[in-house]
Amino acid sequence: FPTSSHAQKDKKPSIGNFAFWTVKGDQKAGPPVPGLNAALLLSDEQIAQLQAAQRETLGSEALQEMGRKLKGNPNASDAERDAARRAYAEAQGKLQDRVNGILTAAQKNLVEKISAAMNDAQQSAINTFQNQYGNVKGNDAETKRLHEEFRAHVERDLQTRLQCILNVDQRTAMAQAAE
Repeated sequence: FPTSSHAQKDKKPSIGNFAFWTVKGDQKAGPPVPGLNAALLLSDEQIAQLQAAQRETLGSEALQEMGRKLKGNPNASDAERDAARRAYAEAQGKLQDRVNGILTAAQKNLVEKISAAMNDAQQSAINTFQNQYGNVKGNDAETKRLHEEFRAHVERDLQTRLQCILNVDQRTAMAQAAE
C-alpha cells in the first residue's frame, strides 16, 4: 500500500484560488465558481511559476509585515496607509506582469472571455435584484438572504455562459477540480 506521503507526491499541483479573473473595477478576484482555474489547463511548470510569482510579490514577507503593522495600529498615519496602498498596488502590478509572461496567448484570451462573462453575469444579477435590495434595507437577515440569492444567480448565470466558452477538456478539468 502506498504511504500518505507517496500519495501526496503523485498528486497533480494545483493553483487553487489564484486571482486570474478581472471583476468590476478592474480588480483581480479568485474563481467565482468551483474549479474554474482548472479550465486554463495549466502545466505543472506554469503552476509552479505562478505560485512563485505570488509568493515573491503579494505574498512577500515585507508586504505582509507592512500589512500586519497597519492592521495592528489604529493610529497609523495617512502617509503610512498611502505607502502601504502604493506598495500593494506595485506588487499587484508586478504579479500581473509575471502572470502575463507565464500564460500562453490562448490562456490569456480565455481569461479575458471568462472575465467578460463574469462581469455580464454580475450585471445581469444587479439588474434583476436592484429593486429588491431597496425593499430589505435595514433588515440584516433579509439582506443576507438576498445577497445569497444574488450570488447563486451570478453563479448559475456564469455556469451557463461557461458552457459556450469552454471546450470539453476545459469543462472536464473544471468539474474534476471542483470535486
